[in-house]
Amino acid sequence: MRIAIFLAHPREDSFCRALADAYQDGAASAGAEVKLFWIDGFEFDPILHESSPRDQPLEPALREAQRLFSWADHLVFVFPTWWVTMPALLKGFFDRALVPGYAFYVDERSPSGYRPLLAQRSARLITTMDTPDWIYRWIYGRPGELAISRGILGFCGIKPVRTERVCRVKHLSGPQRHEVLRRLGQLGERDASKPKSKTLPWVRAMRLPFQGMTICSYGLGVAAAIQFSGASPAWPTLFAGFLALGFIAIASVFLNEVHDLTTDQRNLNAGPFTGGSRVLVNRELFPAQLQQAARRLLAAAPILLPAALHTVMLLGGLGHFAVTGGNCRRMDLLLFAALTHILWFTLGPLLLILNT
Repeated sequence: MRIAIFLAHPREDSFCRALADAYQDGAASAGAEVKLFWIDGFEFDPILHESSPRDQPLEPALREAQRLFSWADHLVFVFPTWWVTMPALLKGFFDRALVPGYAFYVDERSPSGYRPLLAQRSARLITTMDTPDWIYRWIYGRPGELAISRGILGFCGIKPVRTERVCRVKHLSGPQRHEVLRRLGQLGERDASKPKSKTLPWVRAMRLPFQGMTICSYGLGVAAAIQFSGASPAWPTLFAGFLALGFIAIASVFLNEVHDLTTDQRNLNAGPFTGGSRVLVNRELFPAQLQQAARRLLAAAPILLPAALHTVMLLGGLGHFAVTGGNCRRMDLLLFAALTHILWFTLGPLLLILNT
């Protein structure tokens, strides 16, 4: 993992510097490649003088900061909280370094009018303050923390952003400060050792909670067939049927994610039941990956279906075969209802897939 630490404290011998060094040592001990950027040690104008940030030339220090942003997998910002927010120089650093065209771009099709360009990165805020934690959190409402995590980094696509607060600093004794430094070293080691999950975005893209309709319909048909025929289930056939239907359903969900990407990006009220899985919107996965996965799933499904003719019959309305092994002696209205349910939720998406 590549970690860039941005230190925003004017004094080189500050407690913030000690925290940054402790975090850096812990991350390096876990095998991470770590670079430290002391914002106050570089010369740049934190004040925006032009009407647009793009019109003001970047100093070498800011270009180096942009290179670190692009290079890093994980960004760490160590700063004191003054007047319940970030130091002025850190705010000026964000104003000058995270300019349009680098950190985000204008997109009139988006409801906000902008698109992030720094996704696929996480961040950690480490801040010191004399204020008790409960006052900063519940009375003041964490203004500085939220401004950076949501208004700045989140706006540019950097997420998740986690925070480590060191409160009541002026009241910490020597042993307590050593304990804080030890904890920060462990935090750096833990952050560096935490692999970026490659599985979780795929699991979210499958939308598994919504696959229950097909599974329940298939299971209902199976239960009805067992009940009214008295036959013993052919378990390999049943498993092949579940697997084939699952492949088709997941492939349809993947292609639906790709098809709905534009509208999902416009959706400002995304939730569990609207806006898709957000893996494409958040750039955790890309459309080509989901399309390729869908093609593979659809290629595998026909291999499973002929392996059990009874499962093929299921899609045609004779799911009773999937249980009885072909000895269809009785069909019941309940079974037909279950199979109609399957056709309603499976055949439509299947036709959509074939036409995509």
